[in-house]
Amino acid sequence: MTNEVLRSRLADLTGDTQAKAIHRVQRAFERHWSFAVLSNVLATARLALSGCAVSLLWSWFVMPIGFPRIGILQSIGLIFLAAIIARPPPTPQEKGQSFTYECGHEIGLMGAVGSILLAGWVVSKAGQWIGGIG
Repeated sequence: MTNEVLRSRLADLTGDTQAKAIHRVQRAFERHWSFAVLSNVLATARLALSGCAVSLLWSWFVMPIGFPRIGILQSIGLIFLAAIIARPPPTPQEKGQSFTYECGHEIGLMGAVGSILLAGWVVSKAGQWIGGIG
């Protein structure tokens, strides 16, 4: 279908003039575009934070047993690998969630990464204090 056909059908369905229908479609597109950009920015920030967290956790817990240090990019690669292997497909309820839910979910995941990193730091420092690891 062409854009003109879609616009005329939208105008017929809503009872609006064609100019109002075009304006409504443009507003919806701009709103969804900005939501998509913000969602991608949040996901990228979460990925960078997760990469830093995995790199630090690796240096605290895996390096002492003889493995080499990994950088943030290798950590992000491990995160991608784990996501491919372990992540279940989204449920139909998750697919239709609102933008607010998705942003809240991303921010919640960032908080979870921070909590995991804090717990790992506490365990690492406790191990050094006890004299076991680190």
